[in-house]
Amino acid sequence: MKSKRKSFSVNKPIENEDDRKEKTKKSVSFFKLFRYLTGRELLLVLLAVFGSLSVGVAIPANVLIYSQTINKFVNYTSDSGFDIHDEIVTTLVPYSMIIACTCLFLGFMQMFFWQLTSAKQKRKLRMATFDKLMRMHQGWYDHNKTGEITSKLFGEIDEISDAVGHKLGSLLQAFSQITTGLVIGFTQSWRLSLIVLAMSPIIAASIVVLMSTMKKMSQKELKAYGHAGSIASETFGAIRIVFAFGAEKKHSDEYEEKLSVAKTTAIRKAFVNGLGMGIQFTITLGSMAFPFWYGNKLVDDGTIDGGQMISTIFGILVGVIALGNGLPSLQQISIAQAAAANVFEIIDQETEIDYADPSGSKLTNINGNIEIEGVHFSYPSRPDIPILKDFNIHVKPQQTVALVGRSGSGKSTTVQLLMKLYNFKSGDIRIDSKSIKSLNIESLRKQISIVSQEPMLFSTTIMENIALGKPDASESEIIEAARLANAHQFVSNLPDGYETLVGESGTQLSGGQKQRIALARALIRKPEILLLDEATSALDAKSEAIVQEALDRASKNRTTIVIAHRLSTIRNADRIYVVDEGSVCEYGTHEELLEKDGAYAQLIKNQLDTHSVVDTNLTNDDMIHENDVKLQELDDSDDEDDIEEISENSSQTDTGVVIKKRKSLFLRLLKLNSPEIIYLCFGGFFSLVDGCIMPVFSLALSQQISNFDTLDKDERKEQSLRLSLAFALIALLHGVFTWLAVYLLGIAGERLTERLRKLTFRSILRQEVGWFDRPTNSIGALTALLAAEAGNVHKALGDYIRTLLYTVSTVVCALSIAFYYSWRLALFALLFAPLSLSSGVLQTYMSRSNFAKHKRHKKDFVKSLQSIATEVLNQIKTVVMLSQERYFLKKFKDGVTSDYTKEKRTALMFGIVYGVSTSAQYFCFGGLIAIGSYLVKIGDQEFGDIFRVAITITVCATSLGRSAGMSIEYKKAKTSAKKIFRMLDRVPLIDGVSENAGKQLENFRGAISFKGIDFAYPMRSKSKILRDFNLEISPGTTIALVGSSGAGKSTITVLLERFYEIEKGLIAIDGENMKNLSVSDVRSKMAIVTQEPILFGRSIAENIKYGLSEKDVSEELIIEAAKQANIHDFIESLPEKYETNVGQKGTQLSGGQKQRIAIARALIRKPTVLLLDEATSALDTESEKVVQDALDKAREGRTCIIIAHRLSTVQNADKIAVIDRGSVAEAGTHHQLMNAKGLYYELHKSQGLKAETES
Repeated sequence: MKSKRKSFSVNKPIENEDDRKEKTKKSVSFFKLFRYLTGRELLLVLLAVFGSLSVGVAIPANVLIYSQTINKFVNYTSDSGFDIHDEIVTTLVPYSMIIACTCLFLGFMQMFFWQLTSAKQKRKLRMATFDKLMRMHQGWYDHNKTGEITSKLFGEIDEISDAVGHKLGSLLQAFSQITTGLVIGFTQSWRLSLIVLAMSPIIAASIVVLMSTMKKMSQKELKAYGHAGSIASETFGAIRIVFAFGAEKKHSDEYEEKLSVAKTTAIRKAFVNGLGMGIQFTITLGSMAFPFWYGNKLVDDGTIDGGQMISTIFGILVGVIALGNGLPSLQQISIAQAAAANVFEIIDQETEIDYADPSGSKLTNINGNIEIEGVHFSYPSRPDIPILKDFNIHVKPQQTVALVGRSGSGKSTTVQLLMKLYNFKSGDIRIDSKSIKSLNIESLRKQISIVSQEPMLFSTTIMENIALGKPDASESEIIEAARLANAHQFVSNLPDGYETLVGESGTQLSGGQKQRIALARALIRKPEILLLDEATSALDAKSEAIVQEALDRASKNRTTIVIAHRLSTIRNADRIYVVDEGSVCEYGTHEELLEKDGAYAQLIKNQLDTHSVVDTNLTNDDMIHENDVKLQELDDSDDEDDIEEISENSSQTDTGVVIKKRKSLFLRLLKLNSPEIIYLCFGGFFSLVDGCIMPVFSLALSQQISNFDTLDKDERKEQSLRLSLAFALIALLHGVFTWLAVYLLGIAGERLTERLRKLTFRSILRQEVGWFDRPTNSIGALTALLAAEAGNVHKALGDYIRTLLYTVSTVVCALSIAFYYSWRLALFALLFAPLSLSSGVLQTYMSRSNFAKHKRHKKDFVKSLQSIATEVLNQIKTVVMLSQERYFLKKFKDGVTSDYTKEKRTALMFGIVYGVSTSAQYFCFGGLIAIGSYLVKIGDQEFGDIFRVAITITVCATSLGRSAGMSIEYKKAKTSAKKIFRMLDRVPLIDGVSENAGKQLENFRGAISFKGIDFAYPMRSKSKILRDFNLEISPGTTIALVGSSGAGKSTITVLLERFYEIEKGLIAIDGENMKNLSVSDVRSKMAIVTQEPILFGRSIAENIKYGLSEKDVSEELIIEAAKQANIHDFIESLPEKYETNVGQKGTQLSGGQKQRIAIARALIRKPTVLLLDEATSALDTESEKVVQDALDKAREGRTCIIIAHRLSTVQNADKIAVIDRGSVAEAGTHHQLMNAKGLYYELHKSQGLKAETES
């Protein structure tokens, strides 16, 4: 082991960082974004393309009407006998109306089909990605974190779908507008057009550089947010451990560190984005200066007329505007290409073991003969560490074979190889003489059922969880399986029975209840091969005896492999293999192995010493039948309350929670963004000024048109030069203001996004555990709140401020100019404002409608798509072992289809909105020239005024259309902001973070008192768990809590950790009401080891010192704790020793190894109160003995509460309390309780322990 302390502080990723960097360099071509396009969908795309290109032609086509109008007015002023009004109305207005009607229809078609295409591609991409995720081998999951995977599945696919939808439509429309403008320009004056095109190479080069830079920055940003999402997902998935060890700040710091990296990259991207846009605008608008001067020269020379010059210049101008409008779409496509590289990397990844691979022989009517010969295996994440070495076992058909040995010796690995979760290096595994390498994977797994040491359930009903073993099972089959697993009685006593929700990962059930449901799930399949990996480790003696008898029956007539540490459960096995360091060191029957007096005999001896078994020849059947009557009495007595923590279909009320008074969302966001007020003010100022640029530019253009009415060529030439110089100055100012506005508001927006994510993450970690129990607060929902919702809010302030101020400035400036020159025409133009704003109104209606629907269906607890995916990916090993990939794929597909149906309706509405708003400006222009020509005819208006109003109103309409388009994003951002503020406003019922919230005990002694406690879990307020519970625990003493599974033992520990509030009674620590004490201070004086140890995806050293300050933990303390937990030698055998990454949730370690690290994590804290909830249940006999001795020493001088089913481990406790029906049925020392011959006596007797009594 390295001597430097810094060796313990490195959190090394499982995957090499260089490999990750290499991956992010990959990119995809634009056309690959449409890789899932079908022939029928191609028709939709072609129609959408036609719509986009046609709408793009509209503005340049209208330019021709402009030019013809100019010529007619110029001619009219030259010859006063010409009826200008009649000529305009009969020859030009009809064309304007045709363009308007065309845009109405084709605009609808464009938006509807693009939105529909986007929805279809999103659906297919999600399905393809999730399908591939279901087909990935377990080794791949060992290298990739769930948070990063879900980030690709949702966030990055959303980026792609946006790009192939209306963003691409906008780009094609811009392209069409540019192209048509150029065509018109060349047909009107090729000389003038060539002058304008001289700047094209510079414009193109700047676009290419900008897109390339944005793509690279987007990749870095996405990667950084993916890391942050992984931290959040891991934290929420282990929230009780986080709270118990006071690690909220640690996780917040880690999360914020990753956010800081993402923020820095995003701000750099805003700088490049703003600078790029500024350069584009400067070059494109600036390129107008010389053409205007040159165009006037051509007019003066008689080469072209005024109308041709304007149509040429306007054709180029609309191309310039289109280029500006197309840039954001280009950026989105660039981002999508970066996102697609990550998504397609998953889809195109080759998988070593694919359940959907149809090749291989299918197993039917198998005998169950299993042969494992000469197998060598190492986990892909640790290829240098051999797990199995020349491993050999043979299981004959219908035999029961047991694998025993020390924790980490390779027993569970054998089971995983048998189910083909991994490929082995050498050797062979055969079933019925067929190598599993040649077998069809899905058919192989369907012949096998497994019950693992750490049973994982899914966030659905009990019935559905059991049915996962056999999806087509009838209700009677489900009930029968539950009876076999001794689960039917406690399930039936629940208000909702088999329809009761079990909570995320089954957190609403006790350990024993979860294991019984998992047993039922395995038994319902009636498999040919049954694998039991510590299948009864979480059960109390009564349940274990009953379930063991059920397992014995289930094992008959089928091949069974049992992994067990309790050797009493496998004595009747046909053959027992003793596994040591990855090899079989001896095998035989129980009697044969005892005669050999080898490793197995030593294990028996160790267990005899530890558990004081009466007779090594006593069988399980003997124990069960001997105590059958008493067990039945016990069973009947507590089945009614064999409930610990069950979720039901009823919402939890927020009693006692204070919600702050709501202010305007915008004002609240502005207040949160106040540290960046200088950026907001200057960014807003530059947006306002920038908004005035285009109206001023319009005024200059209209003035140029008016110059044609001036007969003096010299005067016109002089004015033309001044206007050209003005165009150059305007272009420069527009570029500078755009850059500064985008960059400054980008800084403010990114910092706001980071701050919102930080505050939301901290707020989530402040909530009480009961809040996390709600189905609506699943891991997926919470990570989505941080990732998607906080990101959306950025648009509600940064982007929205810029768009809003730019639009307001443009509209006010444009209308001021219009009203100044012709109030009549300006008023007429305003009549069309409702059409331009109609999109915003309809989108608001849609948002409210969708929100109302969401509220109506909220009580149905329909899980979001992200929640489904997160849960499945977090429990992927369970999914694979159940061979239910297709089931969850269908479930995910149903969710995707539901979203798609909603998006189709939205697409239809957006199409209508877009068609109306796009056509409005053309209807408006037709009316303007008709009315304007009449006013000129009667002498109330000059012709130049008409164009001043028309051009400025066009700019105004364009700006309004832009803001209406932005309203789509703003409505989404507003909804997201509401969700976030609802989170931030929630005051937790129990604040475990604030150090000042409660009194801190100066001398924490550990005297604990429970007086008259009544308690029910918030999600099951009608089912009492504790009833008038009373218990006194003196400081420095050890008390053991025993009783049946689900009796409420673990509830005592969660109440001590202050995870929930009691309904009635008093919990006092050192005489102080616990409610008055600082929660964080109380938790800091405690340490807990749970039945199902949860580790974090970081180094072993970091897991051991988890929750402690770096300065408080030395290397020596870590090693000392590891030695006490009997894990030091194992750690030292690893290549990276204490720096070894344990994998997500500790997946790279065996159950026993995880539990020993969890014990070390508790012991290093040197707590005043030590809580041990089945702390040694996953350990082999040898480890248990060593660790038990360490725990016995650790108990000295501190208060210790032990929850145990193995009564032999608690006989030396100062007091033993038997919990029954939520109350203390009896309490005393071991000898006192044995003499009383009550419940404890019967529990003791049921385990076959010596009936030691005092006379």
